[in-house]
Amino acid sequence: EICAFKIHGQELPFEAVVLNKTSGEGRLRAKSPIDCELQKEYTFIIQAYDCGAGPRETAWKKSHKAVVHIQVKDINEFAPAFKEPAYKAVVTEGQIYDSILQVEAVDEDCSPQYSQICNYEIVTTDVPFAIDRNGNIRNTEKLSYDKQRQYEILVTAYDCGQKPAAQDTLVQVDVKPVCKPGWQGPSTGLSTMQALSKCGAEE
Repeated sequence: EICAFKIHGQELPFEAVVLNKTSGEGRLRAKSPIDCELQKEYTFIIQAYDCGAGPRETAWKKSHKAVVHIQVKDINEFAPAFKEPAYKAVVTEGQIYDSILQVEAVDEDCSPQYSQICNYEIVTTDVPFAIDRNGNIRNTEKLSYDKQRQYEILVTAYDCGQKPAAQDTLVQVDVKPVCKPGWQGPSTGLSTMQALSKCGAEE
């Protein structure tokens, strides 16, 4: 008969119990919660012991050593989180940018499926901006300083399990006017004329 299974290894969160002494059936189970973020896999040695000739364990005969390898399956318990609570950029009016700025989120899950960021999305509607899967934000039309000098848009992120970020990030885009030289001064004295620009006050 099989009286015990013994695991060799220190501070392992597992134990092996005998279910049927005659058949030798046993069960390996966790003694405490298993956390993939702390340890993704375990490898250890296990041995079986018969009941020996007497009640003392020292008389029990043991089997050869078997290797047990356990992989911890991840669950999508963490939501993406942005590295910055807010982002800011300045663009010049009248231009189309391939990338104005890049936002970035991270996820604390242990598996590639749940720890990777698969998609970003602009939450704010009716804004002339788009974002790609790498977090790069671009404008979809030429911006006008006279029409709108500042945009505030909210962005969220999704991990590959489609879990959204716990909190959106704020992106502020300031529109800078194009400098347009012009003359200012009395029409009767050329010496007092000064060349000024439209954006002189802002620069």
